[in-house]
Amino acid sequence: MNHRLINVLSWGFLLIAAAGLLYYSSGGVGDGQKQLRLSAAGKGGYYYEFGSIIVDQLDIDSGYDAILMESKGSVHNSQQLIANKADLAIVQTSAVASSLSKLSVVAPLWHDYVHIVVRKGRGIKSIKDLVGKKVALGGSGSGHRASAARVLPYYGIELTQLRENTASYRNLVKDKSIDAALVTTTLANPVISGAMATGDFELIPLPEVDGFGFHNSDYEATAIPAGVYPVGSNPQPEKEIRTLRSLAVLACRKDLGESEVAAALNVLYSIETRTQAPILLNKKVGTQGIWHSLPIHETSKRFFDPLKSVSSIAATAENIIDASKFLLFFVLVIVAIIVRWVLLLRQKRFIREKEESDSLQQVFSDLLQIEAKSRRAKDIRLLKEYLHEAQQLKGKGVMVIFGSSLKETAMFSAFLLEANQVVTQLEYKLLHGSDIQHTQPQPESQSSSDSDSDSEAGTSS
Repeated sequence: MNHRLINVLSWGFLLIAAAGLLYYSSGGVGDGQKQLRLSAAGKGGYYYEFGSIIVDQLDIDSGYDAILMESKGSVHNSQQLIANKADLAIVQTSAVASSLSKLSVVAPLWHDYVHIVVRKGRGIKSIKDLVGKKVALGGSGSGHRASAARVLPYYGIELTQLRENTASYRNLVKDKSIDAALVTTTLANPVISGAMATGDFELIPLPEVDGFGFHNSDYEATAIPAGVYPVGSNPQPEKEIRTLRSLAVLACRKDLGESEVAAALNVLYSIETRTQAPILLNKKVGTQGIWHSLPIHETSKRFFDPLKSVSSIAATAENIIDASKFLLFFVLVIVAIIVRWVLLLRQKRFIREKEESDSLQQVFSDLLQIEAKSRRAKDIRLLKEYLHEAQQLKGKGVMVIFGSSLKETAMFSAFLLEANQVVTQLEYKLLHGSDIQHTQPQPESQSSSDSDSDSEAGTSS
């Protein structure tokens, strides 16, 4: 075996080995399904409830082995992603603002509203009244606590001024010593809904929310709608409550692959998920506002803005040729295609109308021949044949122009008039006798009397 052949074979084996390694590492072979780990929050809250929906749908539709992980909340979720202990996570953008640059955002989910839930009878009418009270802000790693740490100082309140503030809002109902809770969560949160349903709690507004939103772009001034929480026959709140809201998103590891992100997006925007989670933002609405300032995953960019790849091609073309010339050429090509298409349509329509016109003229000519022959005919059998042919020609003419523009023309009107006249004349002849002409003949009795008179006159003479 010569050296050249050995060299070729060695390179071949090397390429095969490299391809096999790439295939193996991409999950083509090995231990079965690839895993997708979703970090949500603690059981009982909406983050965990929604995480269960996503994981179930991923298991059914994506081919991934999806795992739902409990966590302490948004801050903990972002830490799990950064530490490569989770692949996907639900996070509140305002709670993880400092670490967002280390993550990638997959999709907007819903808005989380700042709730100040206070126990009735504790004398809490405004946010200032929280000072010295036992307020549940959540523990370390909770998105609620991180949000409270940003909101309260704006109103001159430090966390240290609130007693025993590490309790969870989930203990509101059973722990009567808790005076209030500051929770940033969705309006669909079952814990808040359950607490309001007891009738022991009420919501108080945040003042000057427009000013807060001006200084904090990841918050938006808004209102909790009246009656959003059912409480017997008197849904709460009785009137809208001014507050702030932040965007909750599905985030992922910075290095998460395109196929994993695509699988998450397909599940997220499936009919099944939308049916089970009706509070999810509309695809277009959710990508407005703060969305454009987030570190969006490249797969999501293409998903929400399909023209993005076209823009990239255009940007590359600008480095090769002048952009204005390229755009002009592109427009001219499109215009030329459209003009050509329009001309082809007009040509086809002209040919079709010409064929229809020729066919109608031929039928008209045949009808006129029938009329000419019928004038000289006196045989009943022939007249019946001409009537049958005339009726057939009339039907044929109607079928020729059926659905075409010729039905509005003078030629077709003349054809119909002529056809009706020919048919009527033939029917009249058959009804009154084959010897009836277009000019009215003299009565037979008159002719006989004239003949008799002539005879008598001749005899007399």
